[in-house]
Amino acid sequence: MHSGPCSLIESTVGIPHRTLSGHTDWARALALDNRGNLYSGSDDRSIRVWSTSEHTHIRTLTGHTFCVFAVAAGTNGTVFSGSLDKTIKVWSGTDGTLLNTLLGHSGGVYSLTIAPDGALLSGGGDGMKVWFPQQGWQDTWLSRAEHMPLRRPLGWLAPD
Repeated sequence: MHSGPCSLIESTVGIPHRTLSGHTDWARALALDNRGNLYSGSDDRSIRVWSTSEHTHIRTLTGHTFCVFAVAAGTNGTVFSGSLDKTIKVWSGTDGTLLNTLLGHSGGVYSLTIAPDGALLSGGGDGMKVWFPQQGWQDTWLSRAEHMPLRRPLGWLAPD
């Protein structure tokens, strides 16, 4: 296995400022919440929560059975993780409690983003979905893989 530390880069000079060690395999996904916590998803199947002000590890979220490729932080304190295990986990950003497991992708989940209205958008090997928290996480397809000439992360979507 490969070690997967996360590095905080000094934006004005582009050199590592701090290294956050803890993952036992590659770190593949990063997200910041509005409280200044950094979430890192890894091939070791975990999400680590870090304090960016203290440069310390807060907790580790576990529950995925395969690599974590996507992490997103909602404005309401909810954190989402997407994995090659075909699931999206919904976590409490406050205490790390697993709140829900969203099923609906038939392939790995590679990207996540939060829409302005709070809906969760996910991209996977089978297409893109939107999940509605106001409707008990009911989901619908935005696009199916067989109709997509080019696959790309959902981060390019922008509000009107």
